[in-house]
Amino acid sequence: MENGKITDSWVFKIIFITVAFYVFQLLTTKYLVNDPFLISISSQLKNIPIMTYFGAMRPALVIEKLYIWQFVSYMFLHDTGGFFHIFFNMYALLICGVPIEQLWGTRRFLFYYFFTGIGAGLCIFLMNYFTGKTGVATLGASGAVFGVLLAFGVLFPDVEFLVFFILPMKAKYFVILYGIIELVLTVKGGGNISHIGHVGG
Repeated sequence: MENGKITDSWVFKIIFITVAFYVFQLLTTKYLVNDPFLISISSQLKNIPIMTYFGAMRPALVIEKLYIWQFVSYMFLHDTGGFFHIFFNMYALLICGVPIEQLWGTRRFLFYYFFTGIGAGLCIFLMNYFTGKTGVATLGASGAVFGVLLAFGVLFPDVEFLVFFILPMKAKYFVILYGIIELVLTVKGGGNISHIGHVGG
């Protein structure tokens, strides 16, 4: 976005692309894939929506079928069972990503965004591989967005967030607190949220 308008920002383009993928996910949920290889890992891995099958990051498919694009594509998919997953990711990307892109320029911002997103995917891949959860799929921009939040906290430490839209907190404290919470949840484990992906980002 060097010397361009704010509407030329790649933050807006990433949000648009991500939302478009989300809509496409919703429209294709009835198209299912039954992969004998995944079913051999777990009988629960039946009837996987086609977008999730090809796009979510699943170590078993990366290793066995070399679906290495999943380290990128997983960032553009979200849980179709609830709107808040994509909403909060895109909201955080909007309010934090735009000023970072304005400060750094588009090329540096895009490199950082994909570096943190792919890095988060790699952390998830390694964690699931070494814990024997190779059939587990991960999707969402959270890893990259957490990287953006960290950068925002470093670059604009005294800017205040409204946590839960009501509680004012400086960015530096918000990032530290959120990081500690995610680290604790990573160690604790459990749940359907990939906390290691957040920390990895």
